[in-house]
Amino acid sequence: MKRKRNIIGAVALSLILMGGPMSKAQQAPTSNGSPIITVFADAGAGFDKNGVASLGFNLERAYLGYQYKLNENWKAKVVYDMGKGDDNALQRLGYVKNAEIDYSRGRWSVSMGLTSTTQFGVQEKFWGYRYVYKSMMDQCKWGSSADLGVTATYKATDWLSADLAIFNGEGYKKVQADEQLQYALGVTMKPVDGLTVRVYGDMKTYKDTVSQHNIVFFAGYKTKTMRVAAEYNVQLNHGGAEGRRLQGVSVYGAVATGEHGEVYARYDRGDSFANDAWQYGQDGQTAIVGYHYQANKIFSFSPNLRMNQATGSDKLSVFACVSMSVRL
Repeated sequence: MKRKRNIIGAVALSLILMGGPMSKAQQAPTSNGSPIITVFADAGAGFDKNGVASLGFNLERAYLGYQYKLNENWKAKVVYDMGKGDDNALQRLGYVKNAEIDYSRGRWSVSMGLTSTTQFGVQEKFWGYRYVYKSMMDQCKWGSSADLGVTATYKATDWLSADLAIFNGEGYKKVQADEQLQYALGVTMKPVDGLTVRVYGDMKTYKDTVSQHNIVFFAGYKTKTMRVAAEYNVQLNHGGAEGRRLQGVSVYGAVATGEHGEVYARYDRGDSFANDAWQYGQDGQTAIVGYHYQANKIFSFSPNLRMNQATGSDKLSVFACVSMSVRL
């Protein structure tokens, strides 16, 4: 907790040091702030591959924060995240998810501090239903959605941009300083209207062992009434263990059924490979079908069915639920 307080304090001090002189230098600074409130919840029932039933209500995630725009170039954001503990799904733990300063000018934008990573942000936005289910790499814990570091993005043209990032590599739940870092480079292309193509790669160093690498290929196409996308993900030397490789495919799409609704579907498959007896616990396939309804600007909900089958098993885990999202 002491380290988290230090992070927030550093962000606040930076704002004071940079914001004071800059606000004096401009004739009419534009300053405004707004709260951030996001809640993901669901209620449902199902059974696992062993026939064990589950029934109840679940608070999946809650984000509370504040964002402040100092002027047209500078803004800051702090977000507190309450989610599940890693070792116990019934436990709720709180973390500082974001504590960052953002700068943008012309074709450049830079984020500094405890900020969002670039590994699966484009895919998650295209999928569009984070409140129902995480994107594949996030769900399988191939990386963290936020980390302590710096990200720089350059928009070369209207259809081509590149981003370079350096992070601690520990994620926002384990913020620590050591000699091990994660380096990431991504290129996003939009060659024609509606089409998005992204290529991404990163390297996470480990002490006294090999580096871990993520390689991502994504392509998505959307119009006013539909969207479809596919991603292929590879992780080499999982956890710094040489020869342990993960790979996964995720395909998803949605079709509008009116002004406020969409029918969507998704299919994921994950596999692991190694030179030893190691086996990745999340090998298998997952299918999701559902209906999304945007009741208003704040509230949306989705009845959906999720089916999972582990590799080597002939039995399905099935969960039917209603997912809900509140965003302010």
